[in-house]
Formats: sequence, structure tokens, C-alpha cells
Amino acid sequence: MGVKPKKRFGQNFLVDQKVVAGLVAAAELTEVDTVIEIGAGTGVLTKELAKQAGKVIAFELDRDLIPVLKKELQGFDNVKILNQDFLRFTIVDLRFTNYKLVGSIPYQITSPLIHKLLTLGPRPSLVVLLIQKEVAEKITARPPKATYLSNIVKLLGEVEIVRVVSKTAFWPVPEVDGAIVKFKIQSSKFKVDVEDFQKFLHRGFQHSRKMLRSKFDASALERCDIDPKRRAQTLTFEEWIKLYKTI
Repeated sequence: MGVKPKKRFGQNFLVDQKVVAGLVAAAELTEVDTVIEIGAGTGVLTKELAKQAGKVIAFELDRDLIPVLKKELQGFDNVKILNQDFLRFTIVDLRFTNYKLVGSIPYQITSPLIHKLLTLGPRPSLVVLLIQKEVAEKITARPPKATYLSNIVKLLGEVEIVRVVSKTAFWPVPEVDGAIVKFKIQSSKFKVDVEDFQKFLHRGFQHSRKMLRSKFDASALERCDIDPKRRAQTLTFEEWIKLYKTI
């Protein structure tokens, strides 16, 4: 196609058609769905999304790939290509409220993307991403091995690993394996200030081997029925919410 992967964009193109099919299947698409794709690349996934969804809005930051996308997606009049950074985009500009989010994303934007999803309005109904396996495991971790990420994504809803993806599914081959994760977005019953709660969790998980009494007032912990000698990774999400509201 006359283009080369760019390291600054973290480009490792998905080339395994079975993995593409797995992403599309996990998205549970119907002909009435609108899909936002992050990192359309060469259009391999975009094309399959367009076959099943009513509309696809494909974001691609690399302007050199836009001609490739347009060529590959000729004949798909339900695809709109945007040469923009999704992390800087405002969803309300697209003037719709019901959509799904799918993407084989550069591993380096996983954390920024999750934080964007937390403040996104309106939120998607379903999110399916192909991300680094190690990060997927952190996102889905549970006590006594919970993480900052596994707790913060609880504000979005439930998340699961659909399947692990070998690094050989990409070109060029990255150094690590990936994983398809699915977020089932739900309205949170816990009403918190997202930015403030993120800072609170960061405080809790800093130096995670230390006991909680070294970070929070022992009397507040005891009022929440949390042993001050416990460590951050042992707390449930509900306990974090209770402690946050108490403090």
C-alpha cells in the first residue's frame, strides 16, 4: 500500500482475519447499530464492521493512511472516515446518543482512552477493544489482587477478557501478546465525582505494598469496617466507594 508503520503512533496493524472476526462478534452488532472505530489503520476491521453495522465512524490519526482507507472502503457508503484524534474529540459533535465503540488500538493510548470513557458524554452502550494482555489482566483483576484500573473501570460497568491474542496477529509483530476485552457499560449506582475519585484511588494504590493506615486515617478505615492493616489490592470496589464517601 506504500505506507510504513510509524512508531510515534504505536502502529502494529492487525492482520489475522480470525482475530478481526472475534472483535466483530464480541461487539454484537446489528444493522441498526452505529459504531465508532478507534484507529482504523488500513481498514481491515473497518470493512467487517461496515458489513454488519448500520453506520461506522472510523477515526484515524495518521493522515498518510486516509487515502488507503478511502481506497479499501470504496463501495461502503455507511462509513465516515475522520482524520482526527479520538482522545481530543467531543462525541456530542456527532449528534447521536446511541453507539458502540470498537477498536484494535495502539497499546500506548489504553489508559488515556479509559479515562476519556469515564467522562464521555454520552457513553457508548458497549466497548470492545484489543489491548495489551498485561493491561487487560490489570483491568479485570479482583481482590486480593485488585488494581487501580480494575477499580476505576467499575464506574463504567462490567468488563471481561473475551480472548487472548498472540502477538503474531500483528504486523510488525509487537513484543507482547494482546487481549480482546469487552466493557458492558452500565449506569453506575455509585454517584461520585469521577476526577476526584480517580485521585482518591491513585492515593490508595500508591506504594500498594504499604498498609492502608499509612495513607488514610485509621479511624475512618475502622468506621468503614476496614482493617487498617489491609492493603489496597484487597479492597472491593464497594469498600473503596464507602471509604471515599466517609473521608
